[in-house]
Amino acid sequence: MGGKKKWKCTGPSNKPHEERFVEDGLECIDCGATSPHSTGQPQTSSGSTSSTQKTTSPTNNSNLPIVLGAVILGVGILGGAVYGFIINKKTPEPTPEPTISNNNTPDTKECLIFQPTQEPERFSLGQRSLFQGEPNIDLNRGTEKFKIGNYEQAKTFFDYAVDAARTDPEPQIYRNNAQARQEFTTGNKGCPLTIAVVVPSKGDVSKPKSAQEILRGIADVQTQVNEAGGIQNRLLEIVIVNDGNESKIAPIVAQELSKNPYILAVIGHNSSDASIEALPTYETQQLAMISPTSTAISLHEINQKSEHKVFFRTVPSDAANAPILANYAEKKLNAKKIVIFYDSKSVYSKSLTEEIENALTSATIMNKISIEAEDFDVEKAVNSIKDEADTAILLPSVNSTSIAVRIAKKLKANTNIKLLGGDALYSPTTLEQGGNDVNNLYLVVPVAPSDTYTNKSQKVWGGNINWRTVASFDAAEAIIQAIKATKSPENVTRQDVLKELKSITIKTDGSGKSWKFDQGEPKIDPCIVKVDKDAPAPQGVEFGFKTLKCG
Repeated sequence: MGGKKKWKCTGPSNKPHEERFVEDGLECIDCGATSPHSTGQPQTSSGSTSSTQKTTSPTNNSNLPIVLGAVILGVGILGGAVYGFIINKKTPEPTPEPTISNNNTPDTKECLIFQPTQEPERFSLGQRSLFQGEPNIDLNRGTEKFKIGNYEQAKTFFDYAVDAARTDPEPQIYRNNAQARQEFTTGNKGCPLTIAVVVPSKGDVSKPKSAQEILRGIADVQTQVNEAGGIQNRLLEIVIVNDGNESKIAPIVAQELSKNPYILAVIGHNSSDASIEALPTYETQQLAMISPTSTAISLHEINQKSEHKVFFRTVPSDAANAPILANYAEKKLNAKKIVIFYDSKSVYSKSLTEEIENALTSATIMNKISIEAEDFDVEKAVNSIKDEADTAILLPSVNSTSIAVRIAKKLKANTNIKLLGGDALYSPTTLEQGGNDVNNLYLVVPVAPSDTYTNKSQKVWGGNINWRTVASFDAAEAIIQAIKATKSPENVTRQDVLKELKSITIKTDGSGKSWKFDQGEPKIDPCIVKVDKDAPAPQGVEFGFKTLKCG
């Protein structure tokens, strides 16, 4: 007697594995399949094919004349068909190249899942983790289930992953995505509404931390929308994209997002340099791009010269941030002689430096020192200015913050110089690396959280949020409110979203503000914050950021 029926699994064609026999009703432990792939056959425990495989009976000699007659008739028909084919043969039409429709209208009935062709490892709806942090086995299990379309089990594992890593927004977003896909496949909801968020999830320690700060705001809005049932029976899904803050990568991921009509809008990029490189691609496809962190003035200038004007941001530009910092340095800290440390390869850093120079009224710029060179000597630079300045302004790019922290430490050890800086330094990494040497460092930041959002976020994330989270929340909320404002949200296109962003009044709990985009710019006042012992601090750190004034 045979045992329980088994089927043979060798994995999908694009990811085969060693032969494994799996009992009916169970799944393959290698690839998660619950039935044979196209190359597999159901197997019995003895290895022979099971009753589901077609079998043939021995030929009966008494039926031989009938069989021969059928064969002769079949040959005659086949010959006639071949002759007709030869006489009427035409050159086949070439297969047309796949194209994207001019109106970029997604097919919500087909509802394809986003599949990039370039740099696929930089994109995820839940198929992979884009961060290299503490191992989370439930997150990994969830991504494996998501890959094979088992969204119900994926959601379960992502739920576990959320519980295991409360401060990590990635599993929360994937959990929401899995639910959105599961609800669609079961017919309970329509095709998910899809937006993308581009962050630097890998690189030096400051990049993934900034990425997580941004994603927390996105996750909060997504959860809020989906728990309310979505928009016109459509839940929200988020594609997370890693550009690493790399100017060469930004246009590549922008191209992948732009050519997919399901992507209704993009939140990002993080650095101004990456945003500048990506913007022309979004412009050609009329895909709205809302940056929660890029403050360079040149982005506004590029946008105003374009046809579709797809660039927006939820933070003030350097033109608004610089006067606030310059005024505080002169009026509150009595700065007289200033040295500026900046990154000459960064559009953001150069922009902010120039605007601060223009905003100063009584103080004198004694020196400007570029810090991005590989052989930059911190000690030599500090020694060259310690006797000529009473104030140092640190304006690194997001890629050179660690150098600025080293400068602060060296200045604190050798001088009594007052320290100020730009928003790139607003990060737990600055507090961790700088310690007591960055105490009393004053920074200008674009926005502060409302009390309402602060209280809500503390319950979700177990700690305080910062300006990146607030600005990202506002960016996601702006897109959601634009979708709701369209004439038919159930069939919304990216052009609809772009049109509404230019006209609607946006109200959000993030910043607690209400505004209209003015040529892509928000009406929000920047704030001055200070590194202080009395401020709420990240775990394991003695200092935090204390908001002093806004506007």
